This record gives sequence, C-alpha cells and structure tokens, in this order.
Amino acid sequence: MTIKVVLHEKMSVEIKDCVFGKGVFAVRSFEPDELIWNLGGEPVNEPTRTTIYIGNGEHVDDPYGIYFNHSFQPNCKIQGRSVFALKDIEKNTHLTFNYLENEPTISTPFQVNGGRWVQ
Repeated sequence: MTIKVVLHEKMSVEIKDCVFGKGVFAVRSFEPDELIWNLGGEPVNEPTRTTIYIGNGEHVDDPYGIYFNHSFQPNCKIQGRSVFALKDIEKNTHLTFNYLENEPTISTPFQVNGGRWVQ
C-alpha cells in the first residue's frame, strides 16, 4: 500500500486591508515568472463576482483569490491554477492581475478611477 504524504508550505500570500477593502499581499519577495501560489477551490462552470477563470470553461473560488484585485498594470498573471509574478515583487506588495486578460466574461462589471470600465 502506498501512502501519499503532502507537505504544506507556509502560504506565500496573506490578506490585508487596502484601498479596495481587502487585498492579497506578498509575504516574501518574488522574481519574474516565479510561482506565487496555486489557486484552490472546486471548479464551477459559471463565473461569479469572486471566481477566477482557470481554463476549459472552469472558474474557482480560491480563499485568497477572492481578494485578488484588478489592475491595468498588474504584477501577477494567472495560467491555469497557477499565479506567477510578472516582475520583481517585494515583500508586502499588493498583488494584482488584469481581469480583462484572464476572464473571458466579467460577471459583475465595475468602473475604476478615471471612469474606465472593467466589463
């Protein structure tokens, strides 16, 4: 009988207060293309305000990802379930991704400062 042991490393992100209410922040520094964390959650077929698209028509509600804010100049990208650094990220940096580059459908469009819409 084979027993699979999964070791859990300390999470590399944390939730903190920010100008948007809550956000995801780096617990340590990251280099470009470095894996920051893998999105968890059971896949669903329909997007919601808090889900993240992971491909193949699937979206997940990750416990950290629900606080992952949008930016038109993001410092992260999502590929499948993996969140990668786009550039050097210092410890305590607010992590963001561009919803329009990842999400095929924005379930809850919103307007950002300056009047630009994310839809």
